[in-house]
Amino acid sequence: MSPIPNLLRLLIFISFLAACYGHSQRWKQEEAHKKVEMVIDYNALLEYSRAKGADDWTDALPEFSGVQGIAFTELKVDELEAYGICTVFSGIALGADTGQGSGTPPLPNPQYTYLVQWSPNDKMSAEQLVQAINQAFPGRASLWDSSKSPKIAGAKVVEVRLPLRSLQTTGICYPDWVLKQAQAKHLSIWLRPENKASTIEPADINAYFERLHEKRPEGIIFGGSSNEVVGYSDEDVLKSTAAAIQAKGWKLGFIESARANQQKGIETLVRNSHLNTVRVFTVPPMQQEKLKPERVAQMYSLAARERNLTVLYLRPYAYDPTPDKGFEDANVNFFSALSKQLEDRLSNQADTFATEVELSRGAIAVLSLAGLAAFWLVVLDYFPKAPAVPIVVSLTLFAALNAALANRHLWMALMALGTACCLSALSVISQFRRLRRAAGKDTNLEALLSSSHAWLIMSLISLAGAWIASCFLQETTYKLGLDIFRGVKVITVLMPVAITALWCLSEDQRRHWLGIGGAPLKLYQLIALSILAVGGLVYTMRTGNMAGTDVGESMETERHLRMLLDQTLGVRPRFKEFLMAHPAMLLAPLALRMGWKELTAILILVGATGQCGLFDTFAHVHTPLQVSLIRCVMGAAFGLLLGWIYAGILLALAKGVRWLQKKVVP
Repeated sequence: MSPIPNLLRLLIFISFLAACYGHSQRWKQEEAHKKVEMVIDYNALLEYSRAKGADDWTDALPEFSGVQGIAFTELKVDELEAYGICTVFSGIALGADTGQGSGTPPLPNPQYTYLVQWSPNDKMSAEQLVQAINQAFPGRASLWDSSKSPKIAGAKVVEVRLPLRSLQTTGICYPDWVLKQAQAKHLSIWLRPENKASTIEPADINAYFERLHEKRPEGIIFGGSSNEVVGYSDEDVLKSTAAAIQAKGWKLGFIESARANQQKGIETLVRNSHLNTVRVFTVPPMQQEKLKPERVAQMYSLAARERNLTVLYLRPYAYDPTPDKGFEDANVNFFSALSKQLEDRLSNQADTFATEVELSRGAIAVLSLAGLAAFWLVVLDYFPKAPAVPIVVSLTLFAALNAALANRHLWMALMALGTACCLSALSVISQFRRLRRAAGKDTNLEALLSSSHAWLIMSLISLAGAWIASCFLQETTYKLGLDIFRGVKVITVLMPVAITALWCLSEDQRRHWLGIGGAPLKLYQLIALSILAVGGLVYTMRTGNMAGTDVGESMETERHLRMLLDQTLGVRPRFKEFLMAHPAMLLAPLALRMGWKELTAILILVGATGQCGLFDTFAHVHTPLQVSLIRCVMGAAFGLLLGWIYAGILLALAKGVRWLQKKVVP
């Protein structure tokens, strides 16, 4: 027997050991990245407090257990008015309401905005208003001489040389008096600055962030109606923003969102500041109000435990004195449930990925051998007399190539894709003989035991392959969800089809399937193909790191089932693996044993999606390794159990069909 197959298997095992070393570094990184901070939105908290009739927003804090941070957006002119700091007039309104529209100059300009402070204010003086507006809109504000007007005598008026509509949509300053209250309560401060592209130049960036530094924030989560980071869309300003955030030692909040809804310019900032970036999760207020507190708490908990999100941006449920949705004590239930689920993770400082995981060139060269070795093992399964020299030479050159291209982003992604494809194909194809032998066993029980043995071997190979392939994806941008591995559909859609095609072309199946090509299409075959096509479309839409927006979205019933499994098991196994794929592979020899070759091929196809899907689990690099491992093992255990249950049902149905045939046809 040629020693080459054993050598190739040894290389795969050595690559697996190298992957264990690489993943041990990632495991340490993830263990140091577990602390989660619950941050409450100040505006929502203030609105809730006012609705309850509370004199001070801090009186409501005891309702929100676990909260250790608070986020502030910039105040707009209507909020300044709500705080009693000033009264806001357009130039026309000031003239009409105070009689300033006629008489002795100076007269109010109809195109300007006027902020009138009728008496001294302990929160913010008129002079501080001028300073704040000039910082937001350089050179646009000054105190207006109103001393000659008897109707506003004693008042101080700030003239802003901008129309009111321009001020109404733009943040001006932060409520410093509230920030002091929050700091006195030992809450960490998060600021939500908005972009002012027309007023912030590259030269102003350092001064802008120096003013924010005085407020002693823990981090920045950009906000504003424009949904832009400060400095967008000037590339130089964006780089200055990233440099300023790093220099101040702040954390940069990266909100989890669909790419189309992501903040403009945030990608540039994260790529330049990924080691001080934290992922932020929030449930939109409109969505939250439709969901029970327990459901929302579970969404936040899963985000922290399974997706590397370390800042949970929370808003209270709106105060309702007469709830009609069963939301009594909604906030107490919501926050207490969440803080209990995350009690071992909660902190007043959200964790960042403080260090990179970067593998050496030698480690990557060894890792690369697994995929090519798996490829040659598949080739040798069909061409056992292939010469050894080209195999050895190709492995040597390939290892050298990977050493030269080590840690290049695109190449590492391609290596992950190729390794996953080759090892998932090997896992199933290498067990074709065992599956055929299982079908030839004397009893159904023996056939099922032999089938389980073959399935266990292929699952171990697939799991090892997923472990090795995912080791190529160590960049922090994957763990932050900024970069997405986009080869999942190739592995989980095309590879099962290719594996099934090789099954159909194997020695004992080839004649049957080639004969079908020349025979008329039967009705049951047409129905089966239609069902398979629809199922394949749904599966394709729902596969990958980014699901489709139509078929790919989960139904609400499925979401509830997911929540139930998460609450019961801690980590939920993947439905398509334990409900369909793993049981299907176990049933394939039974179907072959009964002579159902078409059904056997379909079961091989579905079963292969489970083996290929193991890499899909690990391709979600933003999910911690520990969670992915538990998910795969748990899915296999449930899949094995359901496979035996399905086998009993299938055998009972087959027995019933045979009994019915005897009754109908004497």
